[in-house]
Amino acid sequence: MGGAALTEDIVTNSTYKNSSNSKKSKKSSDTAKEHNVYVLKDDDNEVQYVGRTKNLKATKYRHENNPNRKKLTLYPVYVDLTYNEARILEQKLIEEYKTLKKDIPMNNQINGMSKKHYLYRFVPMPIGTWDESLTYVGN
Repeated sequence: MGGAALTEDIVTNSTYKNSSNSKKSKKSSDTAKEHNVYVLKDDDNEVQYVGRTKNLKATKYRHENNPNRKKLTLYPVYVDLTYNEARILEQKLIEEYKTLKKDIPMNNQINGMSKKHYLYRFVPMPIGTWDESLTYVGN
């Protein structure tokens, strides 16, 4: 089995352990490809925020009504991901763009995933950038 297939298998088919160390069953949303990772960019085309969502239009509306992020534009980066794929890619992009800045309200205030999470170590940093042909959500 190749590395990419192994990584995909780990991310999409993993099960979680609860505090009693027994496995709990996967929810259908854990493997459904309904999650998206997006960035918010400022007027200088700089990434200021990285997030994940199942509903890009509702998320766009929420950010437009946030006084700290209303001037930022939402761009989908990765679409049709599983929950785990979205969490991992969100965290990797937060690190790549250095958007975790608790003293700047428009930036990320928390990490998307702990670096100690067992899935984090299996997935390499995303290679390259996203497809620039994707347009922003809205108009």
